[in-house]
Amino acid sequence: MKKYLLLLIIASACSAQVQTQSTESSAEEEISKQLGNAVLWYQRSAEMRLAYYQAYQYGKLLLDNKLANSRNSKPPAVVLDIDETVLDNSPYEAWLIDNGETYKTESWKKWTSEARAAALPGALEFVTYAKSRGVEVFYISNRTVQELDATLK
Repeated sequence: MKKYLLLLIIASACSAQVQTQSTESSAEEEISKQLGNAVLWYQRSAEMRLAYYQAYQYGKLLLDNKLANSRNSKPPAVVLDIDETVLDNSPYEAWLIDNGETYKTESWKKWTSEARAAALPGALEFVTYAKSRGVEVFYISNRTVQELDATLK
């Protein structure tokens, strides 16, 4: 009897483990689908492009306003984040989805070393405009120094 009870406990524990793994797998699949939909929207929607253009056009208006009304003797500057503000990393996200991967430092470093991230809509025009107005542009990022040359490209 004890032997059967022990087998029943082991079988129950194994069944619970399989159910937990199955539930976790389903959750990961659902998250992956959502990420896939988000990346598709980000890469193909007119709304995304227009939102960036609108933000950068508004940035030009704010910049002009600040320059016209500034009484500050310090030189003007703007600070921009790099990833998903200036550079589009959605091809990396798409690669992760296509390969069933999640973010890993190694694959991210490989992506950045390829220097394939394109400027987002309106970003280059905004930076060029700011510089034409005598405004210094600073970039912030959590990228490493080893990624600097590829990022500059």
